[in-house]
Amino acid sequence: MIPPDIEKDVASVILDQLLAEEDPELLRGVILELVMSTGFWYRRASIHKLLHPLFYLGGFLSCYFFM
Repeated sequence: MIPPDIEKDVASVILDQLLAEEDPELLRGVILELVMSTGFWYRRASIHKLLHPLFYLGGFLSCYFFM
């Protein structure tokens, strides 16, 4: 996610500089970070998707019990 204080043009310049880099270690590190962060957020979304019905049911039953 691009921070709100950085313009999109600046972000595209940074991305162009990374892609034009000749050092394979730097590119490998950037790709590894992207893959790791994508996997992390995918797992979080999957867990949230699985737990959502449980929290919905728990909220409904607690309201039913206390009413």
